[in-house]
Amino acid sequence: MNRTVKIILIVGIVVVVSLMLLVLGALAVYLPLRPSGPAPEEVVTVPATPGDIELPNPAAAYCEEQGYTLETRTSADGGQYSVCVFPDGSECEEWAFYRGECGPAVPTATATPMSTGETVHIPEIGLTFEIPAGWQRQGDAWVWTSGQQRIGIAWGDITPGQEPEPLFLPEGSVMLDRTPGPELSWGTTATYRLQVSAPDGGGQIQPVEIHVIVRGTSKLYDVYASAPDEEQLAALEPVLQALLASSTLSQ
Repeated sequence: MNRTVKIILIVGIVVVVSLMLLVLGALAVYLPLRPSGPAPEEVVTVPATPGDIELPNPAAAYCEEQGYTLETRTSADGGQYSVCVFPDGSECEEWAFYRGECGPAVPTATATPMSTGETVHIPEIGLTFEIPAGWQRQGDAWVWTSGQQRIGIAWGDITPGQEPEPLFLPEGSVMLDRTPGPELSWGTTATYRLQVSAPDGGGQIQPVEIHVIVRGTSKLYDVYASAPDEEQLAALEPVLQALLASSTLSQ
């Protein structure tokens, strides 16, 4: 082999080796060596969806909104549940109370001994009841007063889907309490205790009132009592209870 051929071979080998080194260098840049050992686990963060957001318990909120106390109980198997505790000491599982399946003990209207009064009959609606002695009727209205205390009767036709509150409760009144009862033979009842705003506004509060709204077969009835303060209203409650206990409705 002559000298020229040897030189060509040497140059060729050098070129090939140089190309290989260039290729290896490029691979080292674009494909870094992986660390030894098992590959670390990839942590994926999943964004919260609306369903993952913790919402307030509507049954618990309803119990407290009604002014009652929410307490936790432990069952025999160690499970926990919440109850709504009422002022009379009775209690009801929170969801059962929320669904209207139970509630505070319903008082029964009982006659309170009082001086012999007047038996009143309202022919338009067939309602009969007793008013205690000393109470004065105000004109042709079905309203009676004794000093600053007042009791009265109002009524209206039942409209399907209509709530009774807008029909009877005074505009601008503040509801202090709502309880079921008292029990009557001629309708289902609910009792509302209110503070009534002054007609001219200004944030002033006028008399406090109790409205017993009775849902009959075809009509709604409002038997109400009003007094200038809580003390006089409390003294008026037995009169209202006696009126209800004496009431009968002829169909």
